[in-house]
Amino acid sequence: MKTINFAIIASLFLVVVNAETLKSQPPAIEKKLDIKQPAKNTPTDVIKRYTEELKGLAEIKDPKQKGKKDQSREKSIASKVRQFFDFDELAKQSLGGNWKKQKPSDRKKFSKLFIELVETSYLKRSRNLVADYDVSYINEVVQEGHASVTSRVAQKDANVDITYDLHRKSGKWMIYNITLDNVNLIRNYQSQFNQIIKKKGFKHLVNTMQAKLKSTDEEIPL
Repeated sequence: MKTINFAIIASLFLVVVNAETLKSQPPAIEKKLDIKQPAKNTPTDVIKRYTEELKGLAEIKDPKQKGKKDQSREKSIASKVRQFFDFDELAKQSLGGNWKKQKPSDRKKFSKLFIELVETSYLKRSRNLVADYDVSYINEVVQEGHASVTSRVAQKDANVDITYDLHRKSGKWMIYNITLDNVNLIRNYQSQFNQIIKKKGFKHLVNTMQAKLKSTDEEIPL
């Protein structure tokens, strides 16, 4: 996987874990994307607003502020991301089949910890973002209440494709997964979490997540 810092602004919250070979996705009905069509609140329109609005919020105009914490800025970023992203669905899918095996109270506890960890991670990463890039939208797939939108982020000689998975929730399209340069966020979390649960149990996973949230060291292994 390429490590391209500027691409993080497009997915923003993305926590990169070890890449694995991904199985091919089941076929879906694709439609050609006409980016000149007027806004109709399509999945692509939602992703356009997401990337453009976040770019405006996250761009660091003063080089001296790069790497520094700006509480007001980060609060605005977090609020904006939550408008577009269904973190509860991401938390649920990140456990795969283990989600149904947990008690409702444990699911709620896990989801809260997971969302806090993801949010803490992307806000820390946002302090060093580079906003000098171009985004093009190259494909949209819609299938029974679910959709995927692929964008291409380009800066100088580096390109990376980002695919957003969305679903309908409360009458609007919400993002719940991202594939960055062929690395699928949900599948990587599933692989990591399921291995831990298999070896040491769900309680160990939760305890480790709590420790990681309290620590300033982002490299604490799960």
